[in-house]
Amino acid sequence: MANYIVISCTSGEQSIISSTTTLYPNNIIDYYIGEIGPYCGKVISVTLDTQEGAGGNHIYTDCCDCIQTEMDELISLEFNICGGDKILIELSGFCTTYGDIPNLGDVFQFSNQSTNESFCATHTGYSSDPGEPNIIPDEGPFGDCWECVPKDTPPRSASTESTVCVICCDCGATGSTITQVSPPHPVWTDGYGASVTQLNMITLGGNGLNS
Repeated sequence: MANYIVISCTSGEQSIISSTTTLYPNNIIDYYIGEIGPYCGKVISVTLDTQEGAGGNHIYTDCCDCIQTEMDELISLEFNICGGDKILIELSGFCTTYGDIPNLGDVFQFSNQSTNESFCATHTGYSSDPGEPNIIPDEGPFGDCWECVPKDTPPRSASTESTVCVICCDCGATGSTITQVSPPHPVWTDGYGASVTQLNMITLGGNGLNS
């Protein structure tokens, strides 16, 4: 019997468990802490430290396999949409597409197969409530929402378009003329890295009204 350091698939917390099975780094196992469990975790290394729990009688392909077998009450992944609300996503569908369990805090870009919409969201936990089955991860993980939001999307606009009138004061025999034009507007980047055109403001200076 040996003691091992394991890191939880769901919480990221480390524990020390004893096992009669010889385990190796990266083995995915089920284990108990006292009488509480089962949990699923990845073996980090052997240790001489005092055990907190026991397990390792079963070795699984990955965390998804272990959770769906041993912690089957957890059927959904909880995410916070970047700049929006919480959403539950079906764990089995996520596992099938991505192939593993995300770490808490990981950001993914998802697509909704029902609406063809895309969004980014941060993994925050697990739930026993049903999740959305038609939402799958496209890209990730990212370090934060800013990294996730596509930077090649067309700029969004804010406020109402402002135009200006250009007066020609010396137009010869035709006299003065007035022409309405759309001036250049400033573009800024929001908190998620997306470009926003401020339509009710005017860019001055180079390439603006003074050029």
